[in-house]
Amino acid sequence: MLFYQTILITLFALLIAFGAAGNSLVCFVVARNAAMRTPRNIFIINLAISDLTLCLFTQPFNLLKVLMPDWRLGRFMCKFVPMCSGANVFVSTISITAIALDRFQVTSFVRSFVIAGRGLTNSPI
Repeated sequence: MLFYQTILITLFALLIAFGAAGNSLVCFVVARNAAMRTPRNIFIINLAISDLTLCLFTQPFNLLKVLMPDWRLGRFMCKFVPMCSGANVFVSTISITAIALDRFQVTSFVRSFVIAGRGLTNSPI
């Protein structure tokens, strides 16, 4: 049982650390580089922030739920943790849907977009 818990804690810690580092790096790069601050990258930042909150706030409590047979953090946290988890899933789903719709618009209506400088602008030909 102790070996199982050690492996589980190690895996969760690795997932949390790499997830937090990767999503923080995405936010940092887009925030520091002015050329990266495009409307399309806002969707990516929104997804990265959602994943960052998942890694830092939701996953530690998920590990706690797996390791402990009963909930010891009180009634409020019993309701708050699933709400945060559901909100992360909702925000991630909406962000991915927005990215997909944006990509669909660009690829389907390619004639209405002109390549100008650093990216696509919504100018008629």
